[in-house]
Amino acid sequence: MAKRHVYIESSGGRAAYAQVLKRITKDNVCPFCMPNFLKYHTRPIVRHGAHWLVTENMNPYRGSKRHILFVHKKHIKSPEKMSLAAWRELLGHVAWTNKKYKLTGSAFFMRMGDPRYTG
Repeated sequence: MAKRHVYIESSGGRAAYAQVLKRITKDNVCPFCMPNFLKYHTRPIVRHGAHWLVTENMNPYRGSKRHILFVHKKHIKSPEKMSLAAWRELLGHVAWTNKKYKLTGSAFFMRMGDPRYTG
């Protein structure tokens, strides 16, 4: 059985998002690995770095004013696998994002592991 990278149930009833998840499932690829991410993601990339790219989520959480994604350019399974240079760059992207969008409050979290548990 092929590894599932996404779960259509995670679409939350959003039909367009469900269609994207179906394509990813059919293609059987990690949707966050490059160049796969760029194939499925429809929002503009607002910033590039050596290790990361910054973009708006094409399926933001309901009620969010701004939903930013920081996408690591190489496939990693967990944060402890990231280099110190990648961590430093991520911090710079977060600071840049806070300033660019004049964020006065935000939440930051990471997803990792089995998408059955992380959405």
